[in-house]
Amino acid sequence: MLLKEKIIQKIKYLLPVIFFVILFIVLYSIISNLSNKEEGDRKKQSDSLYSQADRIDDKIDGDGDGLGDKVEFILGIDRYSKDSDGDGFSDYDELKNGHNPFLVSSRDELSSEIKAEIQEVLFSGEEINFSRLEIIRDGLEKQISEKLCQNSNSSYEDLSDKDKARDSIKLKNPCMCSKVINIKDRNDCFSVLGALVNDESLCSYISEEGREEKNGFYFKFMKDECFRNLMSVTSDEKYCFKISKESRITSCLIALILKTKRYDLCDSIENLDERDECYWTVAIFSKNKKLCDKISPDNKSGNDREGCIGLIKKSPL
Repeated sequence: MLLKEKIIQKIKYLLPVIFFVILFIVLYSIISNLSNKEEGDRKKQSDSLYSQADRIDDKIDGDGDGLGDKVEFILGIDRYSKDSDGDGFSDYDELKNGHNPFLVSSRDELSSEIKAEIQEVLFSGEEINFSRLEIIRDGLEKQISEKLCQNSNSSYEDLSDKDKARDSIKLKNPCMCSKVINIKDRNDCFSVLGALVNDESLCSYISEEGREEKNGFYFKFMKDECFRNLMSVTSDEKYCFKISKESRITSCLIALILKTKRYDLCDSIENLDERDECYWTVAIFSKNKKLCDKISPDNKSGNDREGCIGLIKKSPL
């Protein structure tokens, strides 16, 4: 009996140890799975990024800032604006001088390691090694995250991308947006949150990535969508004019005009064809024949005065 009691006593002492060992194994397994999933998501995203980048001619520099479209696409920089963050310095100059083209603050100086990588990859005169751009990209994103999370106490490590995006909106916390791995989800997060808190600076953190508007593929202008969201919330036309493409500016203004009945906004469009498109569309939707008369008399696109008036007459009351 004495031996049996000793064995029972030892088991009692060992039970807490066994419990903590099992708990450690379970937690380690969960953390490892999360880490492996996150790494897998990053690899999948990286593979997709380079697959899309292969469709871009590395000799093209659409915005004329000195950085090729392919370089800007991989780095997530706006290919349609010389100055992605709107701070008065071109994206080329910011990278050349060791600053982050996504950040407008005075605290946008990059680490010495990323500065050295930028100089060697982009400004050494050697042929660009596009795969090494991912190191630079990670450095840019890390600095954005550090800036947005410096005053945040939110926990995000164990959350999925969907939960991070949801909580960022719920808590109005841009730090959570910066922790979303999937680029599209991260961009959507900044776009929605920027409009929700009326903070234009959040649009500057959006990476301009997607598929090309040619060869059967569609490119989503995510930063333009952020500006349009801000217009919808504020009814301020200035956000329409921050959009990168003329046809999208017109579409944004038309939506604003139909919402506010500020018909004079069509007059602010410089491109004649786009201005006529604005008059035509707003006239028909608002049944305002006076706007038809503002269409240029020599319009050749089909949006002519007579057709405009005719469609209004035929439309039901």
